[in-house]
Amino acid sequence: MTKLKDVKGGSGQWSARCPAHDDQHGSLSISTGQDGRILLKCHAGCGVEDIAGALGLSVKDLFVDKPKDAPVKGRPPVVATYTYPNGTQKLRRADKSFSWRRPDGKGGWLYSRQGVPHSLYIAGELSGAVFICEGEKDADNLHRLGYDAVSGEDGAGPGKWRQEYTEQLRGLPVCIFKDHDDVGRTYAQETAAALYGAAASVQVLDISTVWPEIPEHGDVSDLIAWAGVEKAVEMIAQLTTDTPQWAPPPADSPEQPTKGRVAKAASSFGEDNTRFLWYPYLPIGDYSVMMADGGTGKTILCCGIAAAVSTGKTLPGEEFDGEGKPVLIISAEDSGEILRKRLYRSGADLEKV
Repeated sequence: MTKLKDVKGGSGQWSARCPAHDDQHGSLSISTGQDGRILLKCHAGCGVEDIAGALGLSVKDLFVDKPKDAPVKGRPPVVATYTYPNGTQKLRRADKSFSWRRPDGKGGWLYSRQGVPHSLYIAGELSGAVFICEGEKDADNLHRLGYDAVSGEDGAGPGKWRQEYTEQLRGLPVCIFKDHDDVGRTYAQETAAALYGAAASVQVLDISTVWPEIPEHGDVSDLIAWAGVEKAVEMIAQLTTDTPQWAPPPADSPEQPTKGRVAKAASSFGEDNTRFLWYPYLPIGDYSVMMADGGTGKTILCCGIAAAVSTGKTLPGEEFDGEGKPVLIISAEDSGEILRKRLYRSGADLEKV
């Protein structure tokens, strides 16, 4: 403010003579944004760069430097931090979402794990029997009971057990806790199959055998919370004692994961009854993928299709108009306001989109 003339105002709002032109009327407004940056507005039309330059500043000087790991405004707070052996950290937020960060080599963080080798989360050591569970929280809870435990980076699901994890556990006896749901049961079998022959031994532990009342989606953390520490230790010991070593199920078993593709005779297939919303581009009951460079009109085309469907108008190449139908748009890029404008220009029935 000392570089400005005829400064007036206060409480975050000021006016002054603009230093970028021969100002005699106090044309410059100065205020502070919510993020701390300085906002300059010359009502005579001078640009921010000209105003900052006349003050011996750059536009960058108008912004407040924030720590690289400063939280993003409006995001739920971090409630747990899990540090992986490679230094990468997984942050769990209050809304149960996750994000990743890794050291930038300068004392700060890069909020990305791109290029970082995959690794198990390890609670304890990899020196004896290791318990495998679906999440870092489960691994930490097991470690508090005195066990060495691990979990993958991305929870349970098809293909989420990685070859890198198998190599980390090679030669060690492992016990896999399967969560009490279809995803957990399938993931446990896939993990066991991946470790079979690489680990010293493999067991798949079914918590429901010692806790028949386990709720759907229940896991080892739920067992500990329900039974208490001492009882949970007894139940886990019973599980490891009573559970036989895992072996691949017979080829005709429903638990045997299908590997590769199965050849079938053409005569075994029925007739093609595919119906199209827009022939031959949009089959009903199936997926279509549209790919093109940015700025080539993908969104405009989608809005045009939505407009035709919502109003019942004919799509190119079709013959008859029909009744307008509801359309659902899920956008990860454009705001609702932008899409509304484009849909309006496309002639859509906005009440049905």
